[in-house]
Amino acid sequence: MGAEGLRYHERRQLGFGTVRARLGKDSHGDFHDCRLTNAPAVDPVVTPDGYLFGREAILEYILERKRELRKELEAWEAQEAGRERERQEAAERARRTALETFDREQNLAIAGGGGAGPEGPSLKTAYWLPSQAPEAAGFVKKPKMDVLCPNSSKKLRMKDLVPVKFTRLPGGPEGRFAYMDPVTKQTLTNKDSLVVLKPTGDVMRLETYRKVVKPDGAYGGKKVREKDVIPLIKLTGFAGNDKDKASAGAHFSLGLNQRHHGGGSKFGLTQGL
Repeated sequence: MGAEGLRYHERRQLGFGTVRARLGKDSHGDFHDCRLTNAPAVDPVVTPDGYLFGREAILEYILERKRELRKELEAWEAQEAGRERERQEAAERARRTALETFDREQNLAIAGGGGAGPEGPSLKTAYWLPSQAPEAAGFVKKPKMDVLCPNSSKKLRMKDLVPVKFTRLPGGPEGRFAYMDPVTKQTLTNKDSLVVLKPTGDVMRLETYRKVVKPDGAYGGKKVREKDVIPLIKLTGFAGNDKDKASAGAHFSLGLNQRHHGGGSKFGLTQGL
């Protein structure tokens, strides 16, 4: 290469652009992991959108967010109180200015003069003085007091959390293969599409629900409607909203090669990591 004018396919061959890779199973958590701690959920609960949490972890998160929102509200209230004081002070200054102007005009009229006089406008009210210039200050917006789910960013309340019940394999191992479908008795894995039955909290395969529970509309002696079925969203190794993070990517502006020097390049093209 004697110049930097590379075509797109030539730049791609050098590794230019975004390189993507499918995340392996080691980057994915288990279906029974808490979405906050990425560890097996203790006393699990699920949100209406299907995000699983340990009860203690999500309650601690909700309480902490409420404390933060209260502080934000106090800061906003203090700001508004300050702005109200400023408005009152500005109104008082305007009233005094009007009185001073009226008094000066009356005195000039009595003395036989007119206008503002040779002194010009009062320096106390001159708008170009630094003391009269408005001060720039950070503006705090009024916070919304609703606690949002850390994954779906939707409103989350304690009463919306549904207790979850995993059926353990009798005498089975600990970890990802310790639970089974309560109907078919088959071991649950991360490949399964799972649902939570809201009336009972039981976790089962979606296929089991469709074949066994849905036709009767009941399970465990309780009525189960379609809106009572919560699809359990699978977890990856990322915190936050990760439903679309099945792959990872890195962007390279110059390429992946260790080092390349353009022969005869006027600008000394160099790339590398």
